[in-house]
Amino acid sequence: MISYILVFIQFFVSFLMFVNVLLHFHFSFTGAAVFLAGFCIGIAALYYNPPSNINIRPDIKENSVLIMHGIYKYIRHPMYLSVILMTFGLFLFDISWTQFILWMIVFSDMIFKMNYEENLWIKDKGYKEYMSKTYKLIPFIY
Repeated sequence: MISYILVFIQFFVSFLMFVNVLLHFHFSFTGAAVFLAGFCIGIAALYYNPPSNINIRPDIKENSVLIMHGIYKYIRHPMYLSVILMTFGLFLFDISWTQFILWMIVFSDMIFKMNYEENLWIKDKGYKEYMSKTYKLIPFIY
């Protein structure tokens, strides 16, 4: 049940951010660059992930395999990073307290989802070793 709530928060708040951008749009090269970077990271993550692994919920699907190549060689959660960056790009298109609060909700939701998912993956013998060789979200930082 918690995984459904986390996904609902992610999509609903991201939708609200998108609507705010449509209502108060101010073009930002930085916002466009951050949004595009997030989009590209998401595409790279999908490229290396077999369709049988893809799940919008942070639950591990039966017969999922741990991906440790491509972008996953450097960070464990590129899809979450993608969402964080894309929504931060939306914030930069409409810098306001409302957008900032909405972005903080998305950011917190992604961190919670990452931790939730890692607690499930940690049961896999190879995941602890994978964790020791990669960063959670940002290479060389976190």
